Amino acid sequence: MVNNEINILELQDDLQTELLEALDSVRGKKILVLDDEASSIINLIANFSLLQEHGVEKVFNLKNDNNYSLVPNVETILYIIHPTIKKAQLIASHIKENSHEGRTRSYSLKLIPSRTLLFEKVLEEEGVLGDLNLDELPFTFVPLENDLLTMNCQGSFKEMYLDGDFSSIYHSARGIMQFQSKFGFFPRIVGKGDCAQRLADSLLKMRSEISAVDGSDMLWAGWALSTQFDALVIIDRGVDVITPQLTQLTYEGILDEFYHIKNESIELSLPEPSTNEQGSSENPLAKRKSLVTFNDKKRRIILNAKDKVFHETRNKSFSEVGKMLSVKSKTLQSMYESRHNVKSVKEVKDFVKGLGGLQNEQKILQTHVAIVSNLIKFTQSEEFNKILEIEQALITLGEISDDQLKYIDQLITLGNLHFGEEVDPKSGAYRLENNILVILRLLCLYSLTKSSGVKKKVYESLYTSFINSFGYQHLITLNRLDNIGLFGYSTPESGIFGKNIFFGKSVPAQKSKSLAPSTSSSVDPPINTSMGSTSVDIDGSYVPAFNPSTKPVSPTHSDVFGYLRRTLNLSVPEKLPIQKNDYGDNPDDISYAYSGYVPISIRLLQYLTRDEFIQNSNGVAPSSSVGGVSGGWRGFEDVLDNIAGKNVDTTQTGTLNIQETPILQEPRVGLLKPQATLVFFLGGITYSEIACIRYLSKKHNHQYIVATTEIINGTSFLRQILEFY
Repeated sequence: MVNNEINILELQDDLQTELLEALDSVRGKKILVLDDEASSIINLIANFSLLQEHGVEKVFNLKNDNNYSLVPNVETILYIIHPTIKKAQLIASHIKENSHEGRTRSYSLKLIPSRTLLFEKVLEEEGVLGDLNLDELPFTFVPLENDLLTMNCQGSFKEMYLDGDFSSIYHSARGIMQFQSKFGFFPRIVGKGDCAQRLADSLLKMRSEISAVDGSDMLWAGWALSTQFDALVIIDRGVDVITPQLTQLTYEGILDEFYHIKNESIELSLPEPSTNEQGSSENPLAKRKSLVTFNDKKRRIILNAKDKVFHETRNKSFSEVGKMLSVKSKTLQSMYESRHNVKSVKEVKDFVKGLGGLQNEQKILQTHVAIVSNLIKFTQSEEFNKILEIEQALITLGEISDDQLKYIDQLITLGNLHFGEEVDPKSGAYRLENNILVILRLLCLYSLTKSSGVKKKVYESLYTSFINSFGYQHLITLNRLDNIGLFGYSTPESGIFGKNIFFGKSVPAQKSKSLAPSTSSSVDPPINTSMGSTSVDIDGSYVPAFNPSTKPVSPTHSDVFGYLRRTLNLSVPEKLPIQKNDYGDNPDDISYAYSGYVPISIRLLQYLTRDEFIQNSNGVAPSSSVGGVSGGWRGFEDVLDNIAGKNVDTTQTGTLNIQETPILQEPRVGLLKPQATLVFFLGGITYSEIACIRYLSKKHNHQYIVATTEIINGTSFLRQILEFY
């Protein structure tokens, strides 16, 4: 724990104020209709009684049915949603249904984080735009934990790297500017990636615009350099597309892999305590097996820092969680048994006073014991371990055996037997409902890490098997993966990381990787959607075409991943936490989160912070101040040339005279508080990467606050690419 750490959860108060103002802007009694993302935000910042005080009669989730319009005596409906085409069409259908049924309603619509032309165009085409009072609710960063902020921009990576839609960069810039308005400008902005450079440029542009408009305003004087944050680090997801393909092996990460954490919660069937022995005075934990009965009804389980058991185990290797729960169980049992040793009335009162807390902690512990028991069925399955072995072989050697390649082909061939089926969570089957995504993760990892590149013959075989198994609609899927640079084959001319077709980028004349193999039906090359050498910027102006890439422009090695693996020491193969219980509370290396692999994104952060691991492995002189961004990219150029995207390193200047900066006189930004670093992942971050950053925060005794457009895993990362509309 970092001393005097910044309380990011205070930002929830600002979100609450904005929400209440939005509610009060719609007069009278109202029905509140939310999408899933808005619902998760509002659950964090307001309870129902507070909503009622501001005129909300009932709250509904936006679904296909129109039940919210049937509430009597309330004629005002307020929607708070994120703008998508499907939601616009759904709302339009409900409005037209009400009109057809003769229901008189007034409609207000608040869009998070801003209005979009496409959303309004759909409403206009549906003929309901004039029926809506349209506005925006500028929610950007939502604090989930004291060190974690998210924007809930689902599909941001696909938008940037496939669709050419850079609105998430604009919204990110707006959110970071709001953040700086509270804590001051970041003295330094460093990062890696094409989209990271675009975001940094947007921040500087927004600052200059504010300066031009408000330069004479006293409020502008408050926007001085931050005394709490030493830097903003921007990691573009495009610089490390390998990590999302790997299986996460922290407790929180593996929960997300199997049950998909959504809105800080999961839903699953769990055993519940039996009521047959309610009168028993013994500790129920001691008789857990006899008191557990299964209930097929799904329960919603909240996963956040308020759950003390989860807080202690979330960032640990999954192999250690069972041991930790066992120790916790024995501790609770010992506390229950302590009642036999009470001798005075005061001791009896103290025990009774703490009994409620013990019972609540026991219930939470029992829940996690049941969850871990379910997960063990998965992690001990043959399929899980074979997939893990393939991942290990690729990240440690860059090669897999013929048998492992045959196993991938077998998964593809049998994949259609399970595609789309519901799976009993107690069956032990490994994510069969997402089998197509599991296969795509392996294919992408194989293409991204294989030392000699994927040979054309092997690529064509895998391609054909996949299409035959899952259908010709996935010609589009594989073409998209190729365009982004996730799955393709190498040529002698282009190398493993050769050029690919992407928004008008050229390809070698003798070969177009976007074409289907000769053994299958072909697909036309992607249309050039750029406007020649220019494109339209977010503000409508014409700028040079922006084509972000997941491949380095001028790599110095043919086997790029092999070079990075050796230079950055990405692989620690002798440490496999899923199979060995050799990690305690203080693992000696950060690789525990990915079964002996350290993400490229984390190694970049370690270099910027001059972590002792980087110093030891690269011969860099030890730094006297490990923690925070003590240096930029200097001395690291050779490695950076083999990582995708541009290098970002900008120094900001500002007024430092405290007499001229009234905002700095507020206690929460006092000069005596230690500095922190905001680490922003543009395009998504995994829970295991978050665990790695928390590990560094503890190791450096420095607060690293993680912000991101969204939290992802390999399945959600690739699912966005499968969505065709």
